[in-house]
Amino acid sequence: MPPDQVAELAKQGLLGLLLVMAIGGIVYLYRQITKERAQCMEDFKTVISGNTTQLKEQQAGNDARTRALEAHTRAMELMTAALTQLTAEVSRIGGMAADAMESNREVVKALIKKGVDL
Repeated sequence: MPPDQVAELAKQGLLGLLLVMAIGGIVYLYRQITKERAQCMEDFKTVISGNTTQLKEQQAGNDARTRALEAHTRAMELMTAALTQLTAEVSRIGGMAADAMESNREVVKALIKKGVDL
């Protein structure tokens, strides 16, 4: 403030002093609010950055789980195909065994008819 304004305020006495104090308080509070807003903005940026990092990590984990599930599904498909083939083979071998047993019975019957002692 220029010296002539300070002199004018000094003439006002208590009211001038209160005016200067009020202006000083307003300036002080404005600066404090500005600092707090800047701090809040920095905190907000930190939170956003942390959330973004966490989301990226979760996405990477989800990608790995998805690939594992796809590999598991493919393995299950291959196992199902192999089991189907194995079942068919067991059925075929069972049929062959049944045919062999029937053939064996027929041979035994034929030998008994001929009188061969077993």
